[in-house]
Amino acid sequence: MVGVQRSQARWDSVPTDSTPKNGSSKRTASLNRAAPTPSDVSGLAATELELCDVSFWYDTATGVIPAIDSLSLKIAKGEFVSMVGPSGCGKSTLLRLMAGFLQAQEGAVYDESTLVNGPDWRRGLVFQRPELYPWLTVEANVAFGPRMRGLAAAERTKRVRHYLELVKLWEFRRKRPYELSGGMQQRVAIARALANEPHILLMDEPFGALDALTRERMQDELRQIHARTACTVVLVTHSVEEAVYLSSRCIALTDRPAQIAADIPIDFGAASEGVQGREIKASRPFVALREQIMDYIWH
Repeated sequence: MVGVQRSQARWDSVPTDSTPKNGSSKRTASLNRAAPTPSDVSGLAATELELCDVSFWYDTATGVIPAIDSLSLKIAKGEFVSMVGPSGCGKSTLLRLMAGFLQAQEGAVYDESTLVNGPDWRRGLVFQRPELYPWLTVEANVAFGPRMRGLAAAERTKRVRHYLELVKLWEFRRKRPYELSGGMQQRVAIARALANEPHILLMDEPFGALDALTRERMQDELRQIHARTACTVVLVTHSVEEAVYLSSRCIALTDRPAQIAADIPIDFGAASEGVQGREIKASRPFVALREQIMDYIWH
């Protein structure tokens, strides 16, 4: 297993006043040093997102809870990267660090060599539940981000149509979210994130609340969206099968505090063009890779 977990003593020595309160992060004097710079600056043209020796912990009433320990990762432009690991290992925390909603207590996150120090429309986030505005129509929900950014009405209209057609919901544009099925609502949430035309799409277990059949259909939709947009995608999922089916690369994480147990390239994309999803998932190479990744997580 890649990486050696640090002893609990390392976390027992962490100052308790450095932990995020109400979604913000305080820095102690001992951590008030320059952030590490991105590695291999000369090769950053192909690097979309980079985590440099990132550590993060939560301070609770019962003590420090380590979430991520000295984790470094590079994600290239156009990649579809999935992160899997035991429940509670820090996957969602890692995604929120990438989004800028949380700040690392140690290390740094870079978006195209620029330090991530807060949320940015260039990094779209899709949650497990759609979190749509129920009083707005589908098209108004999708237009919300571009409207807040001050884009012209003509450009907003163009984007709304384009992305609703992309997720096959243009004919439902006048509906309210409560008039749609769960899968349709999640497609609206994806269209809303894409309408800002982010260069990175971060997805936190986006299909976890869906029934099995809808989930499989949404996986196929996401594969097609990624192929059409060439957007870099980072997906957190509890389903190893979903990770293998969707990704060009899978990051298996250890139990908390999260470190990288394995970084596995995957190629069930172009090679499987025109092949049904169930056929891919039943193939011997697919099953073997799925079980290999399961071994990294559970052993």
